[in-house]
Amino acid sequence: MTRAQVISLLSGTALLAFSGAATARSAVPSVAPSGAASDSDVAGADAVPAGEIIVTAQRQAQSLQVIPIAVSAFNAQALERQQIKNTSDLMLTLPNVTFTKTSFTSSSFTIRGVGDLCVGATCDQATGIHINGSPTPNTRLFETEFYDMERIEVLRGPQGTLFGRNATSGVVNFITARPQIGKFAASAEGEYSNYKGVKTKGMLNVPIGNSIAVRLAGFYLKRDGYTLNLANNHRIDDRDMYGLRGSLRWEVGPDTTIDLMGSYFSEKDHRMRSQKQLCHRDPTGVLGCLPDSRGSEYVNANGLLLGTLPSQQLFRAQGGAVLGAAFGALGLTNLAGPDVLSGQVKPSDPRIINTSFDPQYQTHETQIQGSLHHDFGKIKLDLTGMYSESAVASAQDWGQAVVNRSAYASALATLQNYATSGIPGIPGSAAYFAPAAAALMPNGPTGVLCSSVPTASNTGVFGGNRVCGYSPVTTDRSSLRTKTWSAELLLTSKFDSSFNFLLGATYLDNRLSDFHYNVNAFELDYAGAVLGALTSLGRTLTGTPTPPSYLGPTMYDNYTPDFRLKSYGLFGEAYWTPNDRLKVTLGLRYNHDQKENRARNQLLNFLVPYGTADAFGSPYAAGFDADPSTSCSPSGAAIAGAYGSVSGCESYAVKRATFSAMTGRAVFDYRITQDNMIYASYSRGYKSGGINPPLAQGLGASTTFNPEYLNAFEIGTKNRFANGALSLNASLFYYQYKGMQLSRTINRTAVNDNVDADIYGLEAEAVVRPTRSLSINLGFSYLHTQVTGDLFIQNPRDPAAGRDDAVIIKDISAAYNCVVTPTTAGNGAGARQLVSLVNSAVGLAGPIAFPVGSGVSATGAFSLCSSLAATIANPSAPLRALLSTPTGALPFSVTNVGLAQNVRGKQLPLAPNFKWNVGVQYEIGLGSGLSIVPRADLIYIGDSYGNIFNGPINRVAGYSQINAQVQVNGPEDRWYLRGWVQNLANSSAITGFGIGDQSQGLVTNIFTLEPRRYGLTAGVRF
Repeated sequence: MTRAQVISLLSGTALLAFSGAATARSAVPSVAPSGAASDSDVAGADAVPAGEIIVTAQRQAQSLQVIPIAVSAFNAQALERQQIKNTSDLMLTLPNVTFTKTSFTSSSFTIRGVGDLCVGATCDQATGIHINGSPTPNTRLFETEFYDMERIEVLRGPQGTLFGRNATSGVVNFITARPQIGKFAASAEGEYSNYKGVKTKGMLNVPIGNSIAVRLAGFYLKRDGYTLNLANNHRIDDRDMYGLRGSLRWEVGPDTTIDLMGSYFSEKDHRMRSQKQLCHRDPTGVLGCLPDSRGSEYVNANGLLLGTLPSQQLFRAQGGAVLGAAFGALGLTNLAGPDVLSGQVKPSDPRIINTSFDPQYQTHETQIQGSLHHDFGKIKLDLTGMYSESAVASAQDWGQAVVNRSAYASALATLQNYATSGIPGIPGSAAYFAPAAAALMPNGPTGVLCSSVPTASNTGVFGGNRVCGYSPVTTDRSSLRTKTWSAELLLTSKFDSSFNFLLGATYLDNRLSDFHYNVNAFELDYAGAVLGALTSLGRTLTGTPTPPSYLGPTMYDNYTPDFRLKSYGLFGEAYWTPNDRLKVTLGLRYNHDQKENRARNQLLNFLVPYGTADAFGSPYAAGFDADPSTSCSPSGAAIAGAYGSVSGCESYAVKRATFSAMTGRAVFDYRITQDNMIYASYSRGYKSGGINPPLAQGLGASTTFNPEYLNAFEIGTKNRFANGALSLNASLFYYQYKGMQLSRTINRTAVNDNVDADIYGLEAEAVVRPTRSLSINLGFSYLHTQVTGDLFIQNPRDPAAGRDDAVIIKDISAAYNCVVTPTTAGNGAGARQLVSLVNSAVGLAGPIAFPVGSGVSATGAFSLCSSLAATIANPSAPLRALLSTPTGALPFSVTNVGLAQNVRGKQLPLAPNFKWNVGVQYEIGLGSGLSIVPRADLIYIGDSYGNIFNGPINRVAGYSQINAQVQVNGPEDRWYLRGWVQNLANSSAITGFGIGDQSQGLVTNIFTLEPRRYGLTAGVRF
């Protein structure tokens, strides 16, 4: 559906709403208590006091005040009053709940410190996200705007016996508005805001006879970008999206109801995945960014993969004695000199960047859901099925910078010279450089430079798949497609006795495909071309004729073409009420998860002759092994497999894993009075394990990671006082978190480990209504988290783990760090001497000190980690003599990535210690049915950490947000006019961040609050 068609449909809905004004009746009350979700339309709801909150947190309609679960609920009016327009707004007023965007087009919903710290295709969500009760893994719901919602329920704590398959931290259930039978209703809303924002929403409810109703709803949003790109003066991080939903309800008979729902969401704009990169520049280049602070500076580009791979030093080392000098002249970068970002000043404003590539963002999602409800009298049956599919593709500048192209001039001229005349003294060598020059700089060394764009053939720029510009274009791209089927059967009893039950069964089939994380850069293409020329020319000169080739694929791709999850669960709860005050709940759940993953990690793996249609069809691809953890076929014969193979080694790493668990809960709740309840509960949460992606040789991690479990203990109380003038709910909780899944990045690939942690805290929510017109809502939470188990992993920001006798190495072939340490502590001089001697043989400088006050006591150098390790294992006699080691290996070791450190005692990421909010709303009657309702909300979210290693550089400072609005309501709420402002103080506070790995220079990719927004909204409803 085109944008024009969407606008036309929403406009038509608005016109129809106006035309029905004479006969339609208002379907929405004027003011709901802040945070309240009064709901008289929930199927099966028992009679409750006026204004009571009805939720389906226990899979049946009940008053919020009678269920022994910590749950917050918002109806449509509460969402409107508190300016909750999307998921980022939703988390602001929820105790112990945070939400932030994360890397790779994903996000994290964290409840009571339990969130999505697992990264990868095979990870499950810690927080179960549901649409009308159906699980929706990989949903794009976090990008869209809320529209025509009946309510949103947020349940804290494990909910496995009621919801989802792996609701470890809790459940967020988005419940869309259902059609109303026998009632015509319509609404339309238009909004204009700063950044030229235009937003429209519409709803139309049409009865068909006495038993069927249809409801149509949609929204459209377009605005300019929040961020200015200085390179082209474009506004980026804009929005251009729309959503449509159609629902049908058919009351087949007095006991049977059928509901159908279909929705579609689409976005195509320049949304940014991360707001900006922060860095305290490392002058040595060995780290890229120093670990003492997050400054507003550019990373030292010599420390990037894009700096080391095309460097003079690596080309000389690979060229050896014969071709070293000739190939060294082709180096784009000089690791001993200034880098291509040296001297550039980065704007300190987080809303101003300088990049040669505007971000691109495109996503869509389709959901189709059907449900059957039948009341047998003593037993109710609910059968629900859902199909969803989605796709997302995002690209942005990997380094958010414009490189100084003049630094490349000499190397580009050399490449052109070699392409024309060849290397002096080597006849026929021009043929090995001519195709590279033609692909990379089609108009010569002073014209545009071309780099690869992702294609299925993996030939990139050398197959004509390119993007060109005067400034080299560097992008990282994240893309994913998903298809999900789910079904659920519920049986609920309604016996007139002290015993009742709920029984259920679920099935989920979730499939991910085309899951890519790419890095595409001119520098990678250039390195592949030069290294390929070196290899193919060298082979030819030594007697093995090899056609002109590049080393490919030149596009880094962490690729999962297929991941499949099949899961089923059986669950149930029994309810015993021996008297009117006491209720006992016992629940059990069995879950079985089966996962299969096909993946590979590729970059510069084998020679690809120019003209090859598919890189993996190269005759030299036989040596590629997608799974270094297993051996290739010793005979070199093709390995047969479900997904095919290349000759001799696996073209994809294929892994399978199965997980099963029995969990449950026990709850005792006691009603002191009709308005006061206390409860105590124990519940056990479970999230299945997964499969780590393949890594390059020498950079190992476990193949799989284990499930995580949560033992949750809670006591709470729910109260109404003074005939409802005060509502107060509070809870205390303690969690034993077993096997928490924790991600870390190794050589551009996220892998996951397990560790134990403890969590405890408290939370309270209150609504005060001292008069009919005045409503005050209050929320408060405290949270303490701590890792209690031992887990020794490398801190990428501190590879030497604080040691002053170590030498931190930036490997010039892969841009990860390794660390040289003496086997006898304190022999730092010997380690430095060793590195100096090995480096001098390949033209590299020896170790140098990091700046004083940087927090790094070790020294650093560029080198080759594999050469250092080989030299230590088998030193030459002269080297042995220089280092006073008569026999055996040298007394040093080389540790890839870094020295392991224990994270025991650290706080969990994205778990603020304090959080509170207060909102005040007052309704002023103006006569003639008119009213004016001013409202203000103040939210504060306390300190947390963005990384498990904590420390000042990983601290996320506490921040506040102020929202305010004034709404004028017409007679019987037929129309309204609202002026509003969000983030009144224009805070750019950081909500979370991701750390770029060592090949990205350890930059900090931050996610921030949206800037101050204000506007005017007008609407009608009937």
